[in-house]
Amino acid sequence: MDKEYEIYFPDNIQPECEFQQDNKYRYCLEITNDTCDDNRTLVALLMNPSKAGLNSSIFKDVCISDETVNLIIQAFYTTYRKIIIFNIFPVINSSSQDAEQYYSRHANENMDHIREYVEGKSERSYDLLVATGHFPRRYYNNYCDIMDLLSSKARMIRGRELVKTGYAEHVNPPKGMSNNLNILIKNLIEYSWENHKLIPETIN
Repeated sequence: MDKEYEIYFPDNIQPECEFQQDNKYRYCLEITNDTCDDNRTLVALLMNPSKAGLNSSIFKDVCISDETVNLIIQAFYTTYRKIIIFNIFPVINSSSQDAEQYYSRHANENMDHIREYVEGKSERSYDLLVATGHFPRRYYNNYCDIMDLLSSKARMIRGRELVKTGYAEHVNPPKGMSNNLNILIKNLIEYSWENHKLIPETIN
């Protein structure tokens, strides 16, 4: 990674991450705010992980982040005790070709990590933020399996508007639009998960 492009977590936040195989795969990123009075947890489902959580090449004992993770932190860190980020597939910063090559080998492992949290570590319900954006059709079945599992304990499911293919938009708006944080917070829609589809309910 070019040093000038390193992005860091705000306020000295240090995430807990689950990486495998020389940091090529990230299965989970967890952020805890011990000062938050609210015990709620936010689970976010994104498409694939970036390098957020890896060690900085410049500063010792500092983790790099990315714009998406920092935007979620800025929007929700003071509201939730924990923020947990899962992905449809765990290949870090991959091209679609790389993702297709490695995805099938690690889809089960990714699902196992999510299932372990939902069925084992999660003692109470959580709020679910879905922000995958559009992704290749070949990942649809696994997306549905993950959503079936995550929605089973979700107290609330929210996301931005749906793209034409029916998936919730990525949290970052298209290039050229400003005030990403304002757009994220004020443009969330509440959904239900029915018949493998996100169904809009109310707008916040």
